[in-house]
This record gives sequence, C-alpha cells and structure tokens, in this order.
Amino acid sequence: MAPNQLSVQGPVTNTYVLPDGTTEAFQTTLFSGDNGSAHLVLNKEGASKDDVHVRMASECTLAQGVGSVVCDCGSQLRKAMHHMGKGERNTMVLYSFGRECEGRGAGPANHFRAYVNHVNRRLSSSEAYRSLGLEVDPRNYKEPIAILKQLGFDKKVFVVLSNNNKKVHPLLKGGLLAVRRGFEAWLTDVNAAQIQSRMEGMAHDFSPETKAALIAKGIRL
Repeated sequence: MAPNQLSVQGPVTNTYVLPDGTTEAFQTTLFSGDNGSAHLVLNKEGASKDDVHVRMASECTLAQGVGSVVCDCGSQLRKAMHHMGKGERNTMVLYSFGRECEGRGAGPANHFRAYVNHVNRRLSSSEAYRSLGLEVDPRNYKEPIAILKQLGFDKKVFVVLSNNNKKVHPLLKGGLLAVRRGFEAWLTDVNAAQIQSRMEGMAHDFSPETKAALIAKGIRL
C-alpha cells in the first residue's frame, strides 16, 4: 500500500432500500482509517466516471441510525441515496463513520450531549456545541481526501454536493479538483430549526425557495 493510502476491502454489490421504498444495488467499498474510523464509498456499478457528484456525509447515529428527524442528517443521506439510485445525477456517496467521525468529529457521547442541549435548551446546533466547549466543526477531511485521491479525483473535476462553503476549501488545499453545488435536505416542520441554525450559525448556503419556506413556517432569518 502506498504512503497516505487507506486500506481497502471490497467492493461488494449490496442492495439498499431507497426513500420511495424501492431497492437498488450499489457497489460498496470500505476504506479503513486511523483511530477506528472507516469510510464507505457507494456508487452504481458501471456508472460513468465523468461528471461525478460526490456527497460526503459524516455519521449521525440518531438521525441516520435510529431515525430521529430533529436534524436533517438523515434526510440528506436518504436524498443522496435517492439521487444515486434514480440516476438523476451520477452520484457517489462517501460516508464516514466511527468514533472520530460521529457528530462532525465530536464523538458519540459529546454529540449526544450537544443534541440534548439543542432540543431541551432550544439552542442552535452551533450554540449547543459551544455550550460544551466544543468546536462547531473541526473536521479536516484528511482521510476522505486520501480516499478521493485513491479513486482518481485529483485528476479530474468533480462536484461536491454540499451547502457548506467550508467543506470545499480543504479539498482544494488537498489537491482535489472540487466544485461545490448546493444540496438541501427535504425540509419538514421538525427539522426547520436545524436548517435555520446551519444557515445562521455555520454560514451554509440555502436556496431562495428554502428560505421562503422557512419564513412561511414562522422562522425569522
């Protein structure tokens, strides 16, 4: 294995349930990182390697694992899987999980504590992290960058699906040819406050349509 490369297992073709209840087979590859972190890369078998849209997601057990709808993490992941399965975009999902990845790098216990403060004290996501003395988002994407390089994304332009302006900067600094394109969760009455906090506390970009929908729900921007 070359220096700075992660060990790889797979790929294996696995079948997943999409948000509309249909199933789709995706090629799944595991990249093992440091300190127990791991990363799954999912894509349609035989998909074109050109004009690729990459959705980078970090583990959020409450939303993605057991189905909480308070935050939009689960909705974002399901929407990316939908795009990948239905061919609306040539989409690839890079899903990072493990102790070092949960909750934007906070770890499972701190992430849950921040979640409690977000819900019970009605703090924004950013305020909930800061109330515990945590950085809002300390991720440096070192391992995802290494994975994307192993997959050849340092040799071609690709699209990162994200509303987070800060996500693309470390990718460019790491030698990747990334361009950001907005990617929004399905807005609901329950996750609206979380989306507002991403917009105001973390400077995420959202479409005029989403902003109008938040205002219609009585949320001040």
